[in-house]
Amino acid sequence: MKCLEIVTNEVNLNLPVVEHDGQKWVPVRPICEVLGVHPQRQMARVEQDERFNRCQLALVAADGKERQMMFIPLIQLEAFLFTINIRASQKPEVRSRLLSFQQHVVTLIHQIFNGQHMNSDVVNMLMEQIKLLKEELAQHREIIAQQQNLVNYLVQKDNLNEQYVDKKLASAGASLLSSYGHKRRKLTRGI
Repeated sequence: MKCLEIVTNEVNLNLPVVEHDGQKWVPVRPICEVLGVHPQRQMARVEQDERFNRCQLALVAADGKERQMMFIPLIQLEAFLFTINIRASQKPEVRSRLLSFQQHVVTLIHQIFNGQHMNSDVVNMLMEQIKLLKEELAQHREIIAQQQNLVNYLVQKDNLNEQYVDKKLASAGASLLSSYGHKRRKLTRGI
């Protein structure tokens, strides 16, 4: 089982991450315990809030016993933390922890919307697409070089009009390079 480590000025939290139905899930109870908010109230709130997906999964607790726990998708963790009311606890240290988490979430959202933080999966996908485009460009350049060699051979052999051949070759090469540029622009617009 993988663990997600969340570290802020106030809190250091290690959460188990469970794969279920092709998605990563985290348990609600340990989050609530670290923040010092009542787990039952938060789980009831999650059940009533249609924005949150949830499921019950078995997890081995700290005492070594397997227990059913409520899980939310990892992708919704920040939203869950952000929706907890700071006044849910009268303890100042709990409010400080929760406020620290929520400020961390705000910072992450700001970074994402301003392009300062990118998911490694997205970066890897974009790098793979760039690699494929470079390979395609290299193939097009090879085809152009082969066409140029063929034209040179035909010009020498058959005394063709070189200006006519150059014009046709330039047109074919420009068409191939234009096609590459169009695909590249389309890719960068999708980011």
